[in-house]
Amino acid sequence: MAKIKSSDVTVSFKKNNKGRGGTFYKKYKDPADGKWKVKYFCKGKGKSDRVAERKAKAMCLEWQEELEMVATMARVINRVKAATANGGNPDALGDTLAEQMVKAMMGKPDTADATPVHQLSDEDLEEHFEEPDTLADQAAKQLLYSKHSAARKVNPQKGKPTISTLVEQWLRYEKSRVAIGKIGESTYADKAKNVKPFVEHANGDYFNGNVEEMLMSFRAKLDMQLAAGEIGSGWTHIGYTKATWQFIDWCYTNHKISEMPRCKKPFCERVPVDEGGKPLQLSDIHKLWSSAGDRMKCFIALALNCGMKNADIAALKGSQLKGNRLIGYRPKTGVPFNMKLWPVTVELIEKCRDNQGDDELLFVNKDGDAVKSGVISSLFKKVSTKADVIVGETKGGNPKGATFEQLRDSSIDLVDKQLFELGYDRGLLQVFQQHADPSTARYYRDKTPERLQIKKLDELTDYLGEVYGLKL
Repeated sequence: MAKIKSSDVTVSFKKNNKGRGGTFYKKYKDPADGKWKVKYFCKGKGKSDRVAERKAKAMCLEWQEELEMVATMARVINRVKAATANGGNPDALGDTLAEQMVKAMMGKPDTADATPVHQLSDEDLEEHFEEPDTLADQAAKQLLYSKHSAARKVNPQKGKPTISTLVEQWLRYEKSRVAIGKIGESTYADKAKNVKPFVEHANGDYFNGNVEEMLMSFRAKLDMQLAAGEIGSGWTHIGYTKATWQFIDWCYTNHKISEMPRCKKPFCERVPVDEGGKPLQLSDIHKLWSSAGDRMKCFIALALNCGMKNADIAALKGSQLKGNRLIGYRPKTGVPFNMKLWPVTVELIEKCRDNQGDDELLFVNKDGDAVKSGVISSLFKKVSTKADVIVGETKGGNPKGATFEQLRDSSIDLVDKQLFELGYDRGLLQVFQQHADPSTARYYRDKTPERLQIKKLDELTDYLGEVYGLKL
């Protein structure tokens, strides 16, 4: 099989109909029906987006290599079939790995007690061979698997990948969704963190018809840890079960398990949590502000100014900062936002941002990765302790400090009261919160943040700035 060079790869760019960037693509002739088709690879801001173009070329290169592999296996299959149909002995053919594999697959159909070939897919090409439906596809995957089997963590007795290996594959798939803008870096980081306890619980095991039993024993373990205070909060518990179920759903979709477990309701049942929603006193906000360093002040200002949560802040990119405005889409809801920034917020962003590029995250950790939302919350908790801001008691009777989300709640409460006082439409509250709500339809012309009706929203933002009176 001829090696494809990166210099041979060409991709084109197509703008979307709303004018917000577009997608790199390649036209190709489908060998199955001879028709010209289009294969899309990676989204970008425009034709000159070199970072997105390089990603698209890399994806195109993998895709072309996979097509060649499938075509090669199809030729081998036809050769073996022809020898069998003419009464010949297929064993008389060569003993190449491909031919041996095809003969074995044709002689052993995928029965209930046989291991499906698609369970032995190569990790690096998992996202491109998710649902093979032809013998050529399966044979190509088997061949790719055999080439890389030495590097894979496979149970020696069953020949199946361990749960930890499957989790690695799932996280690679989730990482590819980050590259095309389906999820944010912070969402990916949360999934990677929250699935770890299940991997540790599995302890090198593999799925063997025991999925429900394994899930429910893991749930029981989490419940005990929460009751013993070994898990920080109910929200942490919910994060663990949610990420684990998303992984299980991916396993079923990609044929890693034969059937979907029927224990979703008991496994994912929510534990009691502190829903928050309690605004902070203005005096407490000033205490927190005085006790925080510049970086935390930047996060506090964004939360109060724009009603942002920690995950929203972690996902901010340079391209969204336009002078004294933040313009973009909220990762959680996909709702457009166009927020006016206070002078102090702009000053802190410029002072504390880690990257200057448009395609780069504004805030990263020391390794250059996305700041985890949980890290922001933990650091804020320390600031709350230092400022001696107590908002209640825990179930154990210990003092309870302020949470980062209460900053957003404080601004929401002030906006709600101001809307009532001015007699404005309360749909503006949903716009401020960036919620996907029918009451906000009148403020969005075509779902682009640049065309959001912002006059009254700016009035509310200025009002918040006056109330808080934050200064460096």
